[in-house]
Amino acid sequence: MRLGRNFTNMLETTFLTDEEKKDLKAGKLTVPDMDATVQIKAKKDIKGQIDVIREIGLNHIELDGGVPNPFLAMADDEIEGIKKYAEEKGVSISVHLPYTFVAQSVVTFQEEDRLAACALMKRYVDFAKKIGARLVNMHPGSVPFYQAAGRYLDIANKSVRTSSRELAQYCKEKGLLMHVENNTAFDTIG
Repeated sequence: MRLGRNFTNMLETTFLTDEEKKDLKAGKLTVPDMDATVQIKAKKDIKGQIDVIREIGLNHIELDGGVPNPFLAMADDEIEGIKKYAEEKGVSISVHLPYTFVAQSVVTFQEEDRLAACALMKRYVDFAKKIGARLVNMHPGSVPFYQAAGRYLDIANKSVRTSSRELAQYCKEKGLLMHVENNTAFDTIG
C-alpha cells in the first residue's frame, strides 16, 4: 500500500522573500497573491516535496497539474533526475492532470474545444510517463450551471464519456492507469 499526498491548497511560505513574509503577516499580501507568487516555484521543487513526503513517513506523491504549473516546460534531463530521485527515496508518483481553464473543456460539447482539451491532457500524460508516474488523476471538466440540465447535460455527459475513453486509451498505451475524480462544480455527471 502507498500512502501519500499532494501539495495543493497549502499555505506555502517557503518560497516567499523575507519582505513578502512580513507583508503576508501584516495583511498587505493576500493569500491568493501569495499563492500566485509561489505556485510555479513550489510546484517545480519536486525533490523538496519528495523530501517532505519521506520526512512525514509517506511513500507517494501526487504532482498537482492545476494551472499554473511548470511541468510542460521542464527539460527531459530535469524530469529524468526527479524520476531517479523518487526511485532512490522509494517514493511513487502520480500526476493530477490540470482541472481549470483549457482542461475543463474535456466536457464541452463544442468538439473543437474538447479535442484541444484532450490534446493538452495528453501532453501531461506524456509528462507523467516520463517522470515515472503510475497513474494520472483527472477531473471531468466543468459546465456552467445554466448548461448543467436537460439536453445540455445529456450532451455534456456524452462529451465527458468520449473524452474519458479517449484519454483512458491513451493512458493505457503509455502503461498508465487513469482515475476520474468527480469533485468539481460539474457534480451532476450521470
